[in-house]
Amino acid sequence: MRCSRHRMICKYVTLVVLSIVQVKKTDASRQCSNLPPGIQKMVMGVDITRLDLVPLDVVGSYGFVGPILQFTCDENNTWKSPEGIVYELPDQIWHMSSRPGGWLSASVNLYKSYEDVRSAMATEVGGEGVIWKFAFSASKTYKKMQNAITNSSRYISDVGAFESATRADFVPNWVLTLDKYAQNFIDKYFNETFETDPKSYDLFISLFGTHYFSKANFGGYIRLVLETTTDYFYSRSDNEVQTYARATLFNIISAHGGKVSSSLNIDEHFTNSSTQTVRYYGGNTNLLTQNGIEEWQNTVDNDPWLFSGELKPISSLITDERKKSSLDKAVENYVLQTYLSEMERLVTSAMAKFKDPILNNLLTQIIQLKTLKVLTYGDVDTLSNDIQSQLMAPVWFTTKTRLCLKWSAQAEDGQCGGGADNVLCATPNSLTPLYQDNTDNRRGGCFMQWGLLSSDFPSWFQAVQVCYQWSGSDSCGGGAANLLCAGINDFSPVYLDDSDDSPGGCAMSWKLEVPATAPVWMKSAKICLVWYPDYDAGQCGHASSRDLCAVANQWTENYYDHTDERRGGCRMRWGIKLEF
Repeated sequence: MRCSRHRMICKYVTLVVLSIVQVKKTDASRQCSNLPPGIQKMVMGVDITRLDLVPLDVVGSYGFVGPILQFTCDENNTWKSPEGIVYELPDQIWHMSSRPGGWLSASVNLYKSYEDVRSAMATEVGGEGVIWKFAFSASKTYKKMQNAITNSSRYISDVGAFESATRADFVPNWVLTLDKYAQNFIDKYFNETFETDPKSYDLFISLFGTHYFSKANFGGYIRLVLETTTDYFYSRSDNEVQTYARATLFNIISAHGGKVSSSLNIDEHFTNSSTQTVRYYGGNTNLLTQNGIEEWQNTVDNDPWLFSGELKPISSLITDERKKSSLDKAVENYVLQTYLSEMERLVTSAMAKFKDPILNNLLTQIIQLKTLKVLTYGDVDTLSNDIQSQLMAPVWFTTKTRLCLKWSAQAEDGQCGGGADNVLCATPNSLTPLYQDNTDNRRGGCFMQWGLLSSDFPSWFQAVQVCYQWSGSDSCGGGAANLLCAGINDFSPVYLDDSDDSPGGCAMSWKLEVPATAPVWMKSAKICLVWYPDYDAGQCGHASSRDLCAVANQWTENYYDHTDERRGGCRMRWGIKLEF
């Protein structure tokens, strides 16, 4: 079904089957011959460990397995599409309706952690319950995004849009009956519990999956995935990134002849910092390159894509309580086993980037659990929480902790700050606003202090310090000690920057002091100085890079401050960068 090109809102059409009777398939049941396009996908079982509804790689099954249900048309119900085409409505479908859409209603999800990806994927299929915390571990798209975030220092903008869609709902699960082959398997092989005969239940899952779609949305769908370097987020807000991502999709649609607003401006740095993948689902996608998006849309009605819906456990279709309970346990065990492989993948990847005995211990625990035939939710959940506590920085750190520079002019304001606020702060994975160092032979210099501010933190964080060390001529320090440190919610003693045309200049470096009791994400964090010259490069840096970073408990490479009477000064920013 497709909206009229001259309307942005589709007419809402609903057909309700008023009488619901349990459909018991017999040899006499009439098979359907003219089904509404797309809904045949709903009879397939789904494996929630591998599900990939809108896959970036369309090769393979992307999580759909054997049929768990079967359509029959004994009741002779029909459904008329908005285009006036009459189809048979299967006895098992309660109602169908059209959903309004439009390219301008494109949704944007921003993923900064692999758990953001998992959560969004679960939302697309109405995932409810604790099992969804462990879903999608073997999904190709999930694994690709997880790798980009954890190993390539990228965040992901996921943009999706459909012009129009059809929704189909199964009758309630207490009315539905299983496909005869699935039912025969249960009758023949589910004679014992999962604990005494796990192989039979595992075989069922491999053949028929773990869930089925009780509701599904079909249509033509466009997906744009942008992988953007985390450095870009140092100077841009999440809202700005989401706006650029949505505009990128609109420009792609417009370039293919789609009806959207005029071309939108996108930050060139965003484009250069991102790699993009565009996929089209449903219809004849070959027409996109040949004749444009409108010709493709005309083919979607006959071959729509299932792009979202609501999943329910297959066990909800089983009436025997013992067999139902055993299948629930089997599904939980299967999902947990697959999740352990994901955890092994993550810890192994972390060990390649940062060496710590804690990671070795976690890997040993994973391997030990994988040897068990039957897992318990509590054991896996506890280990999962331990791993995440080591590899994922918590909210109190990512949103409530700030690295700050506090400065003031000793005499003449024109030498310090460049118009910036007197306190410049940044949360992790971002940089402070620019500070300008323009000291010269004018009277006085600039007082500078660094601090780490936070709240709601655990006890080990009390031992963290931010440190600054310097060496150089009389124009440096103003009598301050060569090593200046500050604990949490405090600023280091004052350092006076009064560099001028005296020979030598000032060597400066920074360090995060972190205790051995800190988690791995903190011990692997880096403190960074990013700098560039305003005009004369000879006044600044003299370092191997304009991004000077050092892992916790190590000093950054020296930055040399030699501002003097030469034109311009030096621009500087500080930040903390997380490795995981």
